[in-house]
Amino acid sequence: GFVDSAAAKTAAASIARGVAGVSTVTNNLQVGAQRTAGDVVDDSTITAQVRTALIDDPRTKSHQIEVTTNAGVVQLGGFVDNATNRSVAEQLASRVAGVTRVTNRLEVRTN
Repeated sequence: GFVDSAAAKTAAASIARGVAGVSTVTNNLQVGAQRTAGDVVDDSTITAQVRTALIDDPRTKSHQIEVTTNAGVVQLGGFVDNATNRSVAEQLASRVAGVTRVTNRLEVRTN
């Protein structure tokens, strides 16, 4: 995900560490720059288009994949069934107009 400042990133990690049962916190939050309303709309459009691409593809439609976008950088999170579906999700996201980079944080589910 994305936050506005380094202080917000640090605070989020601190809160997560304080949750009962949490043993380790990996803080992958990204600090974003000031954005205009147009930037936010563009990011929302990109997010919607990536979600649509994931739903339209039979290899990724049944998975619960979280999509966030900040300044054209798409972050994928959640779980998929195998490494192929993980790669497919990244490829689908990277093909959407306006995407400058994809950060793939999808995890392969081990049952």
